[in-house]
Amino acid sequence: MTMRPLINRSPLPGMGLSAGITLTMLSLVVLLPIGALLLKGATAGLPALWTEVNTPRIWGSLALSFRLSLIAALINLVFGLLLAWVLVRYRFPGRKLLDAAVDLPFALPTAVAGIALTALYAPNGAFGAIAKSFGVKIAYTQWGILLALIFVGLPFVTRTVQPVVEEIEREVEEASATPRGSANAGACGNDRLCAVAGPCGGRIRLGDLHRRKHPAENRNRAAADRDQAGRVQLHRRHRHRHRHVVDFLRHALGDQRPASA
Repeated sequence: MTMRPLINRSPLPGMGLSAGITLTMLSLVVLLPIGALLLKGATAGLPALWTEVNTPRIWGSLALSFRLSLIAALINLVFGLLLAWVLVRYRFPGRKLLDAAVDLPFALPTAVAGIALTALYAPNGAFGAIAKSFGVKIAYTQWGILLALIFVGLPFVTRTVQPVVEEIEREVEEASATPRGSANAGACGNDRLCAVAGPCGGRIRLGDLHRRKHPAENRNRAAADRDQAGRVQLHRRHRHRHRHVVDFLRHALGDQRPASA
C-alpha cells in the first residue's frame, strides 16, 4: 500500500522556493504575533489574565461587539437577499453600476474603508452634516460601528445568495402563480418566495447531498415542476389564440353591421 505524499509537487519549477516564501511571510505576519500573545498570557497565569479581563470596560466592549455584529448580520440577511434577487431577476438602468458597487468593500482595504466612512459621516462630512442638522451624530458612535459592519458584510450575503437565485428557474415561479396545479399554486408574492423560491434555493445549495439522500423525491418533484411549467406555456398559447380569435370576430362583426344596415 503506497502512501500519498504530503505535498503534491507540480511539474512547474520553483515549488520549494515559493513554499518557503509563503511559510516565511505567514510566520512573520500571523504565527509569530499570535504565538507571542499566547506565550505572554501563559506566563502571566490564569488569575492575572482573569483580573485583566474581568473589568467593566472589557465586558462592555465585548457586549457592544457581539450585539452590533448580530444586528448587522440580521440586516444584511434581509437586504442582501433582496439585493441579490433584484440584481438577478430585474433589468433596469444603472443595474451594472449597482452590481459593481456591491464589490466595493472587497476592493477597499479595511483601514481605507474605515477612514472613508469616518470622513463621510463625520459632523463636517457630506452625510454627517445632513445628520447633524437633524441632531443625529453617526461617526464615533454605535451607529457608525453598525454602519461599518453593514457596509463590510453586505457583499458576503449578496454574492453568496446571487448564484443560488440564478439557478432557480423562472418557470417554477410562474407555475406557482397559476390558479390550478400544485399545493403552492395561486400563491401570492410572499408565499411564492417562502414556499417555492426558498425550497428551490435550499435544494440547489445542498446539491448532490440532497439528491443522493432523496433520489425518488427529487425525480417526482422535477417531473411535477416540468409538467406545471408546460401547463403555464400551454395556457399562454391558448390565451394568445383566444385573443386573436376574439379580435377576428370583432372585426368580422364590425364589417357585417354596416353591410346589413
